[in-house]
Amino acid sequence: MPPHSPKPEPRRAPRGYSDTDPARPPRRPPLRDLKPRARFSLAYYLALIGGMLALQWIFFSGIDAPEMPYSEFRAAVEAGR
Repeated sequence: MPPHSPKPEPRRAPRGYSDTDPARPPRRPPLRDLKPRARFSLAYYLALIGGMLALQWIFFSGIDAPEMPYSEFRAAVEAGR
């Protein structure tokens, strides 16, 4: 090789499978291969929603203010009450 010629680039290893390669492993495991505790459980979500509704009912169901017509409200404001 002459002293001023560029060095050849080393060969790169293939990065991985192509998207169309049938031998490519799936990106995520199917649900049937997951452990039972990792599966989606509708009961957990229903219990969570029920608990949130119960907490809302307990903490945010205060005493309602009595309703009054707007004319009475204006009269009370003008009277300073």
